[in-house]
Amino acid sequence: MSTLFNTLTTPKRYISLIERELRKDRLAPPSEKRDFMKFIPFLPAELRREIFKFIDIDTRISMMLEKRPYLVRGTERLPDETLNDNQKNPFHSLLNGSNISNIYLNGFVKHIFEYNEKKRRWDLKPEPKKLLKPDTITSIPTGRGVNLRSEPQTLHYNHTVHSALDAFRKRYPIINNAISARWNEISNVPICALSLLLKIKYNSEIDYYLRKKGLKFMIAMDCYIQNKYEQNRIKRENARRERQLQNEKWKMLAAEKETRLYNKLKAKADKKAAAATAKAEKRATAIAKKAATATAKAEKRATAIAKKAAIATAKEVRNNEYYLNQIMGFGRLNL
Repeated sequence: MSTLFNTLTTPKRYISLIERELRKDRLAPPSEKRDFMKFIPFLPAELRREIFKFIDIDTRISMMLEKRPYLVRGTERLPDETLNDNQKNPFHSLLNGSNISNIYLNGFVKHIFEYNEKKRRWDLKPEPKKLLKPDTITSIPTGRGVNLRSEPQTLHYNHTVHSALDAFRKRYPIINNAISARWNEISNVPICALSLLLKIKYNSEIDYYLRKKGLKFMIAMDCYIQNKYEQNRIKRENARRERQLQNEKWKMLAAEKETRLYNKLKAKADKKAAAATAKAEKRATAIAKKAATATAKAEKRATAIAKKAAIATAKEVRNNEYYLNQIMGFGRLNL
């Protein structure tokens, strides 16, 4: 465990172990060779940076191009149908004209050239100007015939690499922050500019400088593209959340509308029920009143009948007494 800890915490020791394994791998037969590069992405960031310091720039470029095949130009480039499948080519499915112009201007033109406001033209930046020195030629001026008294002239011509880079810049100039080219060429301009940096061959010093610029251009393009992917992902996520909030808002409005309709119908039903209850109560009161009136009337009639019956009974009793008194002659009975 301590050995593993020391290995992971001392990058130089780790590098020495890798070099030893690579030497063994080089001596091994083809059937037993191992691909160590596939293990690099799984290492800590510090170790990856330390390892990449020992990888030559051509290998780095090939690794980048292998991961980003849409940056390849030439016979090695895959067919457009393969590259554009499932929106794998950002120059076809992600970036617009403004994005591509921004990549070309800030990643290629402004890294090699700078605009001279006084001369109103693009010149090489100080760093490439030191490397790409102009060619000097001594020439004898010729006019109409040969002037034997004329002095030789020193003529200065741009460096061959400078001329190639400047010719490409003039072929695709930036006008109003946009590439001046046919619409079907605009998406290919940054890839062609990268290919120019990666494939120009002059001498080891200039070649290394151009490859280094090309690698930085590739990394900058990749970072820009990944940032655009992230921006689009955030935009889609925000749009999804906005749609979700909008849907929730519509649902809340629909629920409120349904609640208002329910309350309205309920109030109407309650009103009808209250009116029906009041009407029923009124009818019941009227019926009760009628019943009470009928009862009172019946009681009054019964009282009158009873009174009449009592009067009739009393009268009959008196008549009976009278007749008895008349018949028996004893006078009124003391009943």
